[in-house]
Amino acid sequence: MSYRNAALGVAALALGQPAAAGDSPFGYVYTTDTHPKGQREVEQWITKRHGQSRGTFDAWQFRAEFEYGVSNNLQTALYLNYDSVNAFRNRPDDTTGPGAFVPDGVDPDARYKTAFSSRSRTSGFIAS
Repeated sequence: MSYRNAALGVAALALGQPAAAGDSPFGYVYTTDTHPKGQREVEQWITKRHGQSRGTFDAWQFRAEFEYGVSNNLQTALYLNYDSVNAFRNRPDDTTGPGAFVPDGVDPDARYKTAFSSRSRTSGFIAS
């Protein structure tokens, strides 16, 4: 599959439904928020890695995230990870490392939010 076909497929999916995006104030760090009951979210992460100490190396790492609020304090998620690597003579012995568009795994996740209250403040944590 070429980058062009992949980009067209993503664009077609994105344009097919209304979308809204929110802040991710800490980049790759998850906050303690959970979705309300019945709320869904789909998020696409794309990371580009370019260059190594020698040769040619370009990698695209993709992660599709599907989240669902089971209750106001319990959220489940499923992550689909896949990569595209283009490499040539990038290893120390001047050989070429692997290169392909490959699935990289599936990660299930669940987060439960709890809170403790006292007279002065409320605090809590997320168990994941």
